[in-house]
This record gives sequence, structure tokens and C-alpha cells, in this order.
Amino acid sequence: MSARVLPREVQPPGGVGGLAHRGLASGFSLLELLIVVSVTGIILAMGVPSFKTFMVSNRLSATANTYVSAYNEARLQVIRSGRPTQFCSNVATKNGTDALGAACGTSAGAAYVLDAGGTSATKIHDAPTLPDGLVLGTGTSAVAALRYNSQGFARAAVGGTGPYTGLLLDLSASSITINNRRCLYLTTGSIVSSCVVTSSGACPSSEPSTCQN
Repeated sequence: MSARVLPREVQPPGGVGGLAHRGLASGFSLLELLIVVSVTGIILAMGVPSFKTFMVSNRLSATANTYVSAYNEARLQVIRSGRPTQFCSNVATKNGTDALGAACGTSAGAAYVLDAGGTSATKIHDAPTLPDGLVLGTGTSAVAALRYNSQGFARAAVGGTGPYTGLLLDLSASSITINNRRCLYLTTGSIVSSCVVTSSGACPSSEPSTCQN
């Protein structure tokens, strides 16, 4: 009787050790990993400042829009009620010392309507919240204090006789250097324009031609 020969299990070249060797060879070397980490760091270093500028710039625009909303609310109120109404400055002397001005204090962007008796005022719009890192102008760049006639045209609260034309608000962020300022302007006491400005100083006193209504 002849012995039956069983077939041998065929193993790949190099045996089990060969498989392990090929597995190691298909991975990343330490040098390759260092290169990937270095390139990733460079990309992040380039992208983070741009992202920060984008976020702060958006915050500036959103905050400026809240002041425009407050201005429009005060204007609509006087058209509806016919009673004297004031949009407030962040400088008390610009607001005046009568009932409306005293109510404003330094609450930039707040709006008050004069009560029927003429001796007190009621708030109709809170002062917008100013996010951290954003600053309102002062001095000649302070928020304009405005009062409206019954048709909704605004004049300067102190000493104003005709419709106001000029700088309404100067809002800036010191943490960025590009598009770091929002300048709002008012034309003939009714039309608000917004400008995106790059400046380390202040908003121009007169409206630039690049402003958008």
C-alpha cells in the first residue's frame, strides 16, 4: 500500500515575516510625518489671521446695523406719534440738558420720546450692546445726537436748525488692520449710508463716494 502525500500549505514569499515587512513598508516614515505636520502648521498659520479678520469684520457690520435699526426706530416713532424724539449720543454734551437730553445720558443708540407733559421722556429703544473689542468714536467722531421733526427729518439735538448731514457713527476694532472701521453717515436728515473703511485714525468727517445707502 502506497502512502498518500498531503499537499503543503503554500505561503507567500518571505513567509509571515514577509507580510509584516510589507505592512511596515506601506506606512509613513518619521520624516514624512514631520513634513505633513510642518505643512499643516504653515497652512493654519496663514489661515487663522484671515479667519479672525473675517469674524471681526462681520461683527463690526452686524453692530453697525443695530445702530441703524435704532435710528430708524426713533424716526418711525416720531412719524407715528408726532412727539419729539431723540436718537442718543455717547457724549452727554451732544445730547443736551433738557428732558430728552438728560434721559439719554451717554447711552449711544438709545432712543427716547418726550412724554405728553414735556417734562420727562420714555425710552423706546435700548442702546445697542457693544461687543468686546469694538469702540465708538469720541470727540468730533462721537455718535451724533439727533432730534426729529414730525416728518421724520433729523437735526442735531444741540444747536441744530436744519436737516443733519454728516457723520452719524464711527465704530472700530483695534484687533484688525484691514476693514477695521464702520462709518455711518446721514444725508439731509433722513438717508443713512454705511462705509467700510481701513483707518488707524477716525472716520472721514464727510461721506466718501464709496458709501452704500
